Amino acid sequence: MSKRYALFSGGHDSLVCTREAIENGDADTVLHIDTGIGVKQTREFVKETCKTHGWDLDVISSDFDYEEIVKENQFPGPAVHIIMFSKLKERALRKVARRHDDKPIFYTGVRKHESEKRFKNVTPEQEDSQWIWRANIHDFTKKDVENYIDKHDLKRSPVKQLYHHSGECLCGAFGNRAEELTLLEAHFPETAERIKELEKEVQEIHGDDDPRSYWAHGGMSSVDLRALLADNDESQMMLCASCESGQ
Repeated sequence: MSKRYALFSGGHDSLVCTREAIENGDADTVLHIDTGIGVKQTREFVKETCKTHGWDLDVISSDFDYEEIVKENQFPGPAVHIIMFSKLKERALRKVARRHDDKPIFYTGVRKHESEKRFKNVTPEQEDSQWIWRANIHDFTKKDVENYIDKHDLKRSPVKQLYHHSGECLCGAFGNRAEELTLLEAHFPETAERIKELEKEVQEIHGDDDPRSYWAHGGMSSVDLRALLADNDESQMMLCASCESGQ
């Protein structure tokens, strides 16, 4: 018999998915992937929630280290998100799959109403080479998710409420640096400081004139990059200030 896991990232969708799967007897264990580059409070929320509800929790991580990846290859952008997913999440799931003779079943909180692309492509069940995906809230709307949380008096993640993401993976491939780093600095300064320290290390290796040397550079314009360069170098700060003001 296949082992059945509910994937709990810490966000609202995965919270509802997990509660549905565990309480209905569809899943045996909650599975949380520690990507190595997430908000600490997200991991704490997952552990606290599982303890409160008496859910069996298994935390798994990949053999790849995010910091080593970006020191060698710089920070990822949208084009290489699939590589980061493979190294930080898929490899972790493979470790779980290797424990079992039969394909494990992973319950996921993916919803078809999240986007037009997902509306066309998300199905309630999908079988891959090493496991089976089941989307048990496939038809839920965002309002359905919120109503479910209220109905069952579930505690919402403070990270999701303040940062607007679950916070379990901050690889930055699809991030907007200006917005997201500001939120992290305001609400989770320890995480923001770690990212900025890692940026310095990457810039020492690859230079600070390349957008890829900055976390979440995918949403970075040329003006954003010049501003960052100015912050790193007082002479550039003065030159950019003059150019931007037309003096």
